[in-house]
Amino acid sequence: MLVDDDMDLGHKYDLMLGILEEAIGYFPKFATAYRRRGELLVAKLDDKAAVPEFTKAIRLNPRDAHAYSERGLAQWRWGDGNFAAALRDFDEAIRLEPENCHFLHYRGQIRRNARDFKGARADFDEAIRLCPGDPGNYYERALVLNRLGRRAEAIRDLEMYLDRDHTHGYRDHDEEQHAQTLRRDLKHASSVGLPFSGSRIHKLVTFFARCTFPRRHIEFCRPALAALGGLQWQWDGWLGSWLDSSRVGSPDK
Repeated sequence: MLVDDDMDLGHKYDLMLGILEEAIGYFPKFATAYRRRGELLVAKLDDKAAVPEFTKAIRLNPRDAHAYSERGLAQWRWGDGNFAAALRDFDEAIRLEPENCHFLHYRGQIRRNARDFKGARADFDEAIRLCPGDPGNYYERALVLNRLGRRAEAIRDLEMYLDRDHTHGYRDHDEEQHAQTLRRDLKHASSVGLPFSGSRIHKLVTFFARCTFPRRHIEFCRPALAALGGLQWQWDGWLGSWLDSSRVGSPDK
């Protein structure tokens, strides 16, 4: 037996990489072998080394949508994230397989992290249309809707996510806990009537006036921050940056 069940995972990956290296030696134009080697390098958390493997696979088989998607993910994760290159790869993957909800899901995540919230929402809308049973798309769309200031819709998507059956998919405990917390905070913000109309100054003054009101303190500030996380602050000052990067209600959890 080539792979022993008692081997540690890293050793198994190294053994499989060696097998692929040998296969490529015999069949240097075997595109799938390069993609598989890239996937193993990703599993070893070496995205930088994986990118050229996916590139070789694409050169040999430019219609391999999964090679584009895998390279896109590796480029997104590598360092601070190469959003432009990752998006180009996912655009091509989706052109080749337009009904692949996983590709749409990942492109939506990349767009969200690149702060293209409208584009991200369009991707999650389409992913939900194609795969309505996947709870992760509702969670991701809720984060985007919150950033777009569409609080009621975000709450509905969080409830859809929490009510969905996760039996056939990976259940992320931290993600689920964050969804519960964000839903509670947004409902609280709605119940105290935090306004979204008027100028930015009006919103800012209202927030600080209510947040510092006696006996409310942090119990009110926390949901207020969650609501403010959905506003689009357009200036470059330190205050706008701080509000926009708040972890409470932010897309980065």
